[in-house]
Amino acid sequence: MFSKLKLSSKSTYESEIKNSAEKRHKLQRKLQAALEYANNICIMGAGNKIEDIERTNGWCLFQNSRYDTAGRYIKLSNGKFSWEKDSSANLKFDSEQRKLVYDKKQWFYHVDDLEQVNSPKIILNNIQENKSPLFDPQFKLPPSHLNLLASAMLAISKRQGNCQYRCDLVAKYLWEHPEGINRIEVIYTSFDHVFVIVNRSGDDIKHSETWGDAWIIDAWYGDKGFIYPASEFKEKIKEIKQFEKDQVKKCGDIGVNLDKFDDHGEDIDKCICEIQPDRDRYPSYSDNPIEDYYILENIYPAKRNPADNMRTILHETQRAHKEKFNACLKEIAAFDEKQRNNFFPSKKIKLIEKLDAVEPQTEHKNEHKSAQRKRKFAEKQEKIDPYDVTKKKQKSF
Repeated sequence: MFSKLKLSSKSTYESEIKNSAEKRHKLQRKLQAALEYANNICIMGAGNKIEDIERTNGWCLFQNSRYDTAGRYIKLSNGKFSWEKDSSANLKFDSEQRKLVYDKKQWFYHVDDLEQVNSPKIILNNIQENKSPLFDPQFKLPPSHLNLLASAMLAISKRQGNCQYRCDLVAKYLWEHPEGINRIEVIYTSFDHVFVIVNRSGDDIKHSETWGDAWIIDAWYGDKGFIYPASEFKEKIKEIKQFEKDQVKKCGDIGVNLDKFDDHGEDIDKCICEIQPDRDRYPSYSDNPIEDYYILENIYPAKRNPADNMRTILHETQRAHKEKFNACLKEIAAFDEKQRNNFFPSKKIKLIEKLDAVEPQTEHKNEHKSAQRKRKFAEKQEKIDPYDVTKKKQKSF
């Protein structure tokens, strides 16, 4: 009887271990998918990593100014280039000099409001009337959740992001795929860096030894970010600090003025956003992601009246374009028909007359050449002795 109990308890223990391992592997795959999602969205890279600046010829820097500020494209001849406002929005990396230069082309991006450079305003317009989940009372979104999703949508539009945008994308993805996730936290550090902690236990955010079986996703570090368990936090955070310090120096060498690296000693500053999927409902009326409900006005450089509805503007613009395009097609068709009637028949008659005049001469020349070839061949045959083998021409096959 005791042996049966031992066997039963052993099989139960092994089954629990197997289930625990499967859950762990499933969670790791999901975390990896979230990291890859952020990397694929931010294909332009980060504006504070030297490798991405060189790879994109400085375009990842322009993306920040282009989307985070209100402005418009103007001609250099018609508008005055403001060094204070417009220099940072028109940066280009010179690979030969290995430094940033201010590229003043015929058309350049002019910043209307310099104060918005460090405090971008995300402008949202709902695609469908009466469907705005971010502001729907039934979802009860706190400001931190609303800002996270809006920031993620901005990263999706500009396809570029530093650590903050990438972490917002990771958190958004995990919130949309909550199975096995009970806690998502976006953490801000004392040295101006952001990462995500998943499934942290306890209430002490300052000490990693109390986090239990939590996982950390750093979507900015290295080439493609990396994932590691909470037990390795103290060692990994040292590597991240050194990596950030090196990036600040390398970017400074080519003219990118980043904030000075400052380590205050403590690694964790605060949690800027916490999501518990069981408690916090994802704002969607179906299984669609949040970006399916909105258009970001930030993607349009022209400064608009905040009261304008982007959906209405797009509809009117498309209608006007369609009308002009159809009118253009009709004009082209009418012109084409006129040219066919007036131009092609006369050309065809002239061409036929020309061929009729040339054709007899061509036939006469061909007959003359054929007669010449026959005569030359007959003359050669007469000179050859049929019994003299040495004089015969040999054919090679």
